[in-house]
Amino acid sequence: MFFEKEYDKLFSNFRQNLSRVVIPYGSQELVIIQMITNPLSNGDIREFNQSLNIIQKERVVFQGGSSPVESSAKYLDRMIKQSIHTSKLGFYEANKLHVFSYNDFENHFDELLANNILKVIIRGLKLGVIDEHVKVDMIALFDLSTQKLVDPINLYDFTFKLINSMEQVSPKVVHELQINYSSESLQKEFRTVEELQTFLLKIIDEIISMQKADANDQIKLLERVKNYIDSNYFEDVSLQKISKMFYIDKYQLSKLYKEHFSLNYWSYVTKVRMEKSSELLLNTDLKVHQVAIKVGYLDDSHFSQVFKKYYGISPGKYAKAKRNE
Repeated sequence: MFFEKEYDKLFSNFRQNLSRVVIPYGSQELVIIQMITNPLSNGDIREFNQSLNIIQKERVVFQGGSSPVESSAKYLDRMIKQSIHTSKLGFYEANKLHVFSYNDFENHFDELLANNILKVIIRGLKLGVIDEHVKVDMIALFDLSTQKLVDPINLYDFTFKLINSMEQVSPKVVHELQINYSSESLQKEFRTVEELQTFLLKIIDEIISMQKADANDQIKLLERVKNYIDSNYFEDVSLQKISKMFYIDKYQLSKLYKEHFSLNYWSYVTKVRMEKSSELLLNTDLKVHQVAIKVGYLDDSHFSQVFKKYYGISPGKYAKAKRNE
């Protein structure tokens, strides 16, 4: 059973209400051993949980688990392990004594959603802009984990993996946010699902705030926009969408882009798309309509018009001529 503060009061509560033997099991753990002749009843558990509500008001964080009753002391080690295992349910509902079940934590963690969240945040750090919708996904991940009662270690491992990935991509951000936690320190610092979720949402909010502040540096902003186009030319990179993503007026972005790169915004997008389509036509067996989709054109006839205007020849003839050279 685990707790953080004012544990003397918790000891006293056990002694007064349960009259059991209390054995310290570590700096933040204790074990209550019940005699087989006087087991803890469901009524005892309810009474104890009610008393914990009083202690909770005094800011004690308690995570408790009760094992099945065994007939012999030789099973003591197993009982302790079962109690510790069950106490992890306190991550979702603290200050309550949870009863062991063999079905605890059988549901699977949503690895797909977790990995998508990680990719969005890391990609946002690289490009200098994070999609704020990732906060909705983060909340959904925690809601699903709470509903399923997945093993909390999955959420701690996800958090550690995220911080570690951020450290590799942008150590400066991790340093400024002061979030250089180990897996063990995360578990000690954030004891409940609410605390861990709040921590992660705060990280996202602070990164977004930092990126908005960076937007005031025009040269940095334009380089970030350029890098985004270079990596995402196949998506919707309309001036309206990009200006919204980077927190700048679209007319101002258009003006600054032309001044800095001596090329207007959409001309640069077209340049990147045409160079990529040339590469695909010459080095792959993709058809013209497939290349069009690959570089961001849903209408292959429009793609062919843009390509011919840019290179002076249709995509099909371009590929054939180049291959015959």
